[in-house]
Amino acid sequence: MSMIKTIPSSELKKKQMKKIFYFLGILFSLFQLYSQPGGTDITLVGHIKNAETGEHLPFITITVEGTSTGCLSDSTGHYLLTNLPEGTLTIKAQGIGFKPRKQTLTIKRGQTRELNFYLERTDIQLDQVVITANRNEVPRKEAPIVVNVMKAKLF
Repeated sequence: MSMIKTIPSSELKKKQMKKIFYFLGILFSLFQLYSQPGGTDITLVGHIKNAETGEHLPFITITVEGTSTGCLSDSTGHYLLTNLPEGTLTIKAQGIGFKPRKQTLTIKRGQTRELNFYLERTDIQLDQVVITANRNEVPRKEAPIVVNVMKAKLF
């Protein structure tokens, strides 16, 4: 006697569907892998200076408008932005006590460009601050802290 096992068609369909789902899963993963934006080799360097005195300005914020890319100038007033998107970019430099300044440039892959900023001082006008206090007079005997004054002879 020969034993021939027949597989119901529903089980065949399940196996075929599993294979199709595995194939689609791998294919989808590959599409995701290749659609991820990679870093670029576009770099922007420069320094930030005071327009009046010419001295370097530390800790000024430099941002690329329309993106989340940005940095701070270092303690010597220099900055470095890497992995920038290709195309026309608007770069903004701003800091406390200085007027914000924007510059636009077009940059291509593989470029390292220098972009310097000269910021002008601005006066910051703050609203007045009023400090008031109320205190009730407390007799010395009822004061929670006792203060004694000693004469110089005791020392």
